[in-house]
Amino acid sequence: LLYSLEPEESKYLDSVYKQIFPELTDIEFIETRGGQRKGIDKRLYFENGAIITFEEKKRRVDYGDILLEIWSVWEKRILGWLYTSHADYISYFIPSTQKLYILPLLLIRNNNFPLTVRVGFKNVCSDGF
Repeated sequence: LLYSLEPEESKYLDSVYKQIFPELTDIEFIETRGGQRKGIDKRLYFENGAIITFEEKKRRVDYGDILLEIWSVWEKRILGWLYTSHADYISYFIPSTQKLYILPLLLIRNNNFPLTVRVGFKNVCSDGF
Protein backbone atom coordinates (compact mmCIF):
# COMPACT_ATOMS: atom_id res chain seq x y z
CA LEU A 1 0.00 0.00 0.00
CA LEU A 2 1.23 3.46 -0.81
CA TYR A 3 -0.18 5.04 2.34
CA SER A 4 -0.55 2.50 5.12
CA LEU A 5 -0.66 2.94 8.87
CA GLU A 6 2.66 3.33 10.60
CA PRO A 7 3.28 0.81 13.43
CA GLU A 8 2.68 3.45 16.13
CA GLU A 9 -0.59 4.47 14.45
CA SER A 10 -1.72 0.85 14.37
CA LYS A 11 -0.92 0.54 18.09
CA TYR A 12 -2.86 3.74 18.76
CA LEU A 13 -5.92 2.34 16.96
CA ASP A 14 -5.61 -0.88 18.97
CA SER A 15 -5.70 1.17 22.18
CA VAL A 16 -8.82 2.97 20.96
CA TYR A 17 -10.51 -0.35 20.13
CA LYS A 18 -9.76 -1.52 23.68
CA GLN A 19 -11.40 1.62 25.08
CA ILE A 20 -14.48 1.30 22.86
CA PHE A 21 -14.88 -2.44 23.41
CA PRO A 22 -14.00 -3.30 27.04
CA GLU A 23 -14.92 -6.97 26.44
CA LEU A 24 -12.24 -7.22 23.72
CA THR A 25 -9.81 -10.09 24.38
CA ASP A 26 -7.47 -10.07 21.37
CA ILE A 27 -6.60 -8.16 18.21
CA GLU A 28 -5.17 -10.06 15.24
CA PHE A 29 -3.27 -8.13 12.58
CA ILE A 30 -3.96 -9.77 9.21
CA GLU A 31 -0.76 -10.22 7.24
CA THR A 32 -1.85 -12.81 4.69
CA ARG A 33 -2.30 -11.71 1.13
CA GLY A 34 -5.73 -13.34 1.01
CA GLY A 35 -6.97 -11.44 4.03
CA GLN A 36 -5.53 -8.17 2.80
CA ARG A 37 -7.08 -8.65 -0.65
CA LYS A 38 -10.46 -9.06 1.05
CA GLY A 39 -9.95 -5.71 2.72
CA ILE A 40 -9.47 -7.10 6.21
CA ASP A 41 -6.68 -5.54 8.25
CA LYS A 42 -7.64 -6.70 11.74
CA ARG A 43 -9.87 -9.20 13.52
CA LEU A 44 -11.14 -8.32 16.97
CA TYR A 45 -12.02 -11.19 19.31
CA PHE A 46 -14.47 -10.83 22.19
CA GLU A 47 -15.18 -12.65 25.46
CA ASN A 48 -18.50 -14.00 24.13
CA GLY A 49 -16.80 -15.58 21.09
CA ALA A 50 -17.82 -12.86 18.64
CA ILE A 51 -15.36 -11.73 15.98
CA ILE A 52 -15.58 -8.49 14.03
CA THR A 53 -13.30 -7.37 11.22
CA PHE A 54 -11.90 -3.96 10.38
CA GLU A 55 -10.36 -2.39 7.32
CA GLU A 56 -8.21 0.55 8.38
CA LYS A 57 -8.03 3.61 6.17
CA LYS A 58 -5.74 6.57 6.71
CA ARG A 59 -6.12 10.05 5.28
CA ARG A 60 -3.32 12.61 5.36
CA VAL A 61 -5.39 15.77 5.64
CA ASP A 62 -8.69 16.50 7.40
CA TYR A 63 -10.90 18.02 4.72
CA GLY A 64 -13.98 17.90 6.93
CA ASP A 65 -15.45 14.99 5.02
CA ILE A 66 -15.12 11.24 4.67
CA LEU A 67 -13.95 9.79 1.39
CA LEU A 68 -15.73 6.57 0.38
CA GLU A 69 -14.32 4.81 -2.68
CA ILE A 70 -17.33 3.76 -4.76
CA TRP A 71 -15.35 3.06 -7.95
CA SER A 72 -11.78 1.80 -8.09
CA VAL A 73 -11.52 2.16 -11.86
CA TRP A 74 -14.43 4.16 -13.28
CA GLU A 75 -13.68 3.45 -16.94
CA LYS A 76 -13.79 -0.32 -16.38
CA ARG A 77 -16.63 -0.10 -13.83
CA ILE A 78 -14.55 -1.83 -11.14
CA LEU A 79 -16.10 -1.27 -7.74
CA GLY A 80 -14.10 0.41 -4.99
CA TRP A 81 -13.43 -0.72 -1.43
CA LEU A 82 -16.82 0.50 -0.19
CA TYR A 83 -18.36 -2.46 -2.03
CA THR A 84 -15.49 -4.94 -2.27
CA SER A 85 -14.26 -4.96 1.33
CA HIS A 86 -15.25 -8.04 3.32
CA ALA A 87 -14.72 -6.19 6.61
CA ASP A 88 -17.54 -5.43 9.03
CA TYR A 89 -16.29 -1.92 9.76
CA ILE A 90 -14.01 0.73 8.32
CA SER A 91 -11.71 2.55 10.74
CA TYR A 92 -11.17 5.89 9.06
CA PHE A 93 -8.20 7.58 10.74
CA ILE A 94 -6.82 11.09 10.26
CA PRO A 95 -3.48 11.17 12.15
CA SER A 96 -2.98 14.94 11.91
CA THR A 97 -6.11 15.52 14.02
CA GLN A 98 -6.29 12.13 15.82
CA LYS A 99 -9.84 11.77 14.49
CA LEU A 100 -11.13 8.23 14.13
CA TYR A 101 -14.44 7.33 12.53
CA ILE A 102 -15.75 3.79 12.80
CA LEU A 103 -18.11 3.17 9.91
CA PRO A 104 -20.44 0.15 9.67
CA LEU A 105 -20.03 -1.04 6.08
CA LEU A 106 -23.29 -2.98 5.80
CA LEU A 107 -25.40 -0.01 6.88
CA ILE A 108 -23.57 2.38 4.56
CA ARG A 109 -23.93 0.00 1.61
CA ASN A 110 -27.66 -0.32 2.27
CA ASN A 111 -28.07 3.45 2.70
CA ASN A 112 -29.38 2.91 6.24
CA PHE A 113 -26.60 4.77 8.02
CA PRO A 114 -28.00 7.86 9.81
CA LEU A 115 -26.21 10.83 8.32
CA THR A 116 -26.34 14.10 10.21
CA VAL A 117 -24.80 16.12 7.42
CA ARG A 118 -25.72 16.64 3.82
CA VAL A 119 -24.28 13.93 1.62
CA GLY A 120 -22.78 14.89 -1.67
CA PHE A 121 -20.87 13.06 -4.35
CA LYS A 122 -17.75 14.37 -5.97
CA ASN A 123 -15.80 12.68 -8.73
CA VAL A 124 -12.11 12.84 -7.96
CA CYS A 125 -9.04 11.33 -9.55
CA SER A 126 -6.97 9.44 -7.02
CA ASP A 127 -3.68 9.65 -8.94
CA GLY A 128 -2.95 6.00 -8.28
CA PHE A 129 -3.80 5.87 -4.57
